Amino acid sequence: MGLVDGDPQAGEQAACELARAGGRVVAMEADVSSADQVADAVRAIEAKFGPISILVNAAGGGDQADPRYHPPEPGLDLIGILLLTRAVLPSMQNARWGRIVSVLPEQASETGDGPLSAAARAAAASFCQTLAIQAAHWNVTVNTIASGGEEATGTIVASIAADDAAGITGQTLRPSFGITQLV
Repeated sequence: MGLVDGDPQAGEQAACELARAGGRVVAMEADVSSADQVADAVRAIEAKFGPISILVNAAGGGDQADPRYHPPEPGLDLIGILLLTRAVLPSMQNARWGRIVSVLPEQASETGDGPLSAAARAAAASFCQTLAIQAAHWNVTVNTIASGGEEATGTIVASIAADDAAGITGQTLRPSFGITQLV
């Protein structure tokens, strides 16, 4: 597994946690808003593990209770999704299989960064829905998760990345754990 993070300490910490859970992980430092850095990170990960078949875009997270937390730049989710997807999609197309999952906060108010970020997140979700239509030809699914917490999100990512979930594409999944009910 390749992990790309702009914060090398956070990336290494996450890689160690994943490795303790039994995964083979390499952490790469890269600013996901830089096309060159993203391309370099993807090349390094593919050199170590082979072509990327599952991409999880989860930029802009962080523990907001941590006093060192700094909100991401508005639009980081969108730019990161665009650049990372552009970097890995050709390998998925060649393999005729892939999964792209983008994790976004349920509401912009969760990050406190206002209308610009809300617009960028809406654009990211729209991009994913449109890409799902185009990528279906290569058996590549593209979905978005409106985050319901790390543990739940990980479970949902694993579920929709499975072979059995090939028919789930172009969706925005909103795990609410009973907090939000639609009537």
